[in-house]
Amino acid sequence: MQCSGCSACSVICPKHCISMEINDKGFMRPVVNEVECIHCNLCKKVCFFNHRNTSSLDSAELYSAYSIDKQTRETTSSGGVAYLISKKAINNHELVCGASFNYSTFTVQHELCYTDKAIENLKGSKYLQSNCGNAFSDLLKVIKKKLNQKAVIFGTPCQIAGLNNVLEKCNLRDRVLLVDIFCHGVPSEVLWKNYLNYLEKKEGICPDQISKIIFRDKKYSWHSYYMHIYYANGEYIKSRKTDPFLKLFSMGFLNQKECFSCPLRNESAADIRLGDFWGKRYANSEEGYSM
Repeated sequence: MQCSGCSACSVICPKHCISMEINDKGFMRPVVNEVECIHCNLCKKVCFFNHRNTSSLDSAELYSAYSIDKQTRETTSSGGVAYLISKKAINNHELVCGASFNYSTFTVQHELCYTDKAIENLKGSKYLQSNCGNAFSDLLKVIKKKLNQKAVIFGTPCQIAGLNNVLEKCNLRDRVLLVDIFCHGVPSEVLWKNYLNYLEKKEGICPDQISKIIFRDKKYSWHSYYMHIYYANGEYIKSRKTDPFLKLFSMGFLNQKECFSCPLRNESAADIRLGDFWGKRYANSEEGYSM
């Protein structure tokens, strides 16, 4: 059975008997409590591998854009459009849900944001699989309870495709703007932990000393990826040519097998897909542009 860990099955389960857990290879997968399961099959109905409610990107309109605010553009991975969408939503009293880095667990998880301050945590790329199930479940509770509440949700194509199916089942799709990203693939958490061990043993950077991780710092180059880690005794700055995690990630060695046959490369269940605008037009620019 194919699975990308999108969490749709755990979100739709009426008995809450599906939990998302890390398997031995370092990827999130659903675990079913068979005792509690009532075999309603909703989990199968919202799985995007079974039911893909998507559109081809061939018919999509293509734009390039960037934030005219210098700080926004400098502190985001491409042109800052995701942040601008989030900020607009907050100003309209809408919820924003996206991926943030948790420095207590050194993992990535989705969170609900209600303020300008909160969406600052969503800035930048995080090259890890995000645990989105809890946040998606909380989001459903909020918009079911508040009939006029709208939301903007960011995620990988598979996370958004799964959530799209859930929202359709719940008749809530028209209250939500879905935004997915051009996705390189999902790295293993096992190898991420090995990388943290490498930093401690080879670079002398203990996890409890780390205050900030920028997986792709545009300060040094938009085209050449740089890992930038702030810690108690200094800063760790290495390009993907020398940083082992970025190097392996760029080569695709860290991804789950489902990523290599992803059916969503040229399809999307989202309203907007975002990514870097690579190509000749901006080949000589290091400021960053959104596609």
